[in-house]
Amino acid sequence: MKILSKTEVTKRSDTAFFWEERDIMATTNSPWVVKMYEAFQDKKHLYLVMEFMPGGDLVNVMENYEFPEKWAIFYTAEAVLAINAIHEMGYIHRDIKPENMLLDAGGHLKIADFGTCMKMDAKKKVRSDNAVGTPDYISPEVLQSQGKIALTLGIYQLLCIRVSTYELYLLPWHIERCI
Repeated sequence: MKILSKTEVTKRSDTAFFWEERDIMATTNSPWVVKMYEAFQDKKHLYLVMEFMPGGDLVNVMENYEFPEKWAIFYTAEAVLAINAIHEMGYIHRDIKPENMLLDAGGHLKIADFGTCMKMDAKKKVRSDNAVGTPDYISPEVLQSQGKIALTLGIYQLLCIRVSTYELYLLPWHIERCI
C-alpha cells in the first residue's frame, strides 16, 4: 500500500501527478504495470492499495544475489517491454530506474511509481520545463530542460539501467582483477 500525505501532495503542486498515477494503475491490463485495486482517503492521507510484488525491487535482487549476465539480459528485455507498455498507454514515465522495477512471484518485472508520469500529446511528446526524475538516470534533454521530451527518454533511462546491471554483473570479476 502506498500512503501519501495530502499536505505534501498539495504543497508540491503535484496533485495532477497523483491522479495520473492512480489512473494508470487502475485502468491497466498490462502484465508489465503494477495494478491498483483500491484507492481511498482520510483527512490526512491518500491510500493506494496495489498488487503485492513479493520479489521486491530490482535493486534488491542485484545487491543480494549473484547477478549473472543472462539475468541482466532477461531483465533488460522485460524493462523494454514494460516501458513500451507505458508508452502504448500514452504516457512517459520520467523516472525509470531499478527501484521502480518490481518483481512478481514468478520473478517477472513490472513498472511501478507513476508519480512523475505525463500524458503524451498527439506527437508522442510531453512538455515539461522542470527536470524530473532521479539524477543517475535522468536524460540530457531533461537536465537541460529543453521543453519537449520525446519517447527517447525511456530509451535513455533503459540504457542507464542496462549499464548498471552490466556493471553489477562485472563487479566481482573487476574486484578480483584489482586486488
